[in-house]
Amino acid sequence: MMYAKCVDKQSKRRALKKLEGSPDEHFALLWDYASEIERSNPGSTVIIGGCGPIIGVDGCHLKGPYKGVLLTAVSVDPNNNIYPIACVVVAKECTDTWNWFFTIFKIDVNIENDSDYTFMSDKQKGLIIAFQQVFPNSHHRFCVRHLHSNFKIAGFRGLAFKDAFWKAAKATTPNEFSRKMDEMRALIDEDADWFNDKPPKQ
Repeated sequence: MMYAKCVDKQSKRRALKKLEGSPDEHFALLWDYASEIERSNPGSTVIIGGCGPIIGVDGCHLKGPYKGVLLTAVSVDPNNNIYPIACVVVAKECTDTWNWFFTIFKIDVNIENDSDYTFMSDKQKGLIIAFQQVFPNSHHRFCVRHLHSNFKIAGFRGLAFKDAFWKAAKATTPNEFSRKMDEMRALIDEDADWFNDKPPKQ
């Protein structure tokens, strides 16, 4: 009887997903909807708001005859495609080079109110200090894929750890995050302690 109930719930979830689609699919249609309103009702005002711009920054070492480090800034367009905004090659990755890159970037992109922007990184060398100096009011988030990679290097491998990690990362409220962290602690205390120096909002 218990198994039958479980199957019923799974079937219901699958059926609802088929009927309603996923939230991502619905949001992706908003721009088409706005265009249709403007086409069929000339003179209409359609404004689609959303979260502030999200900019991903990264650095990678060049491995050809010409050495150095490539620093990049990328973002996502309304079709969920990644596009480059700026890039530069520097001698090494440190606070000074990130600071220089961000200063030029801030001027070129004409960022006046940095509190409207969220930057995502994988905690490269000198990056956090450069953020504080050039974009002191911006929001800073860490790339979960890179965090998970470091999590595995720390010894927390396997599907159970991976699932618990991503559930905590996807939590959208403080209470939900606490519940997911408790689930992670149930696996082994040390894995939850690994997050102690990483603020939940990041």
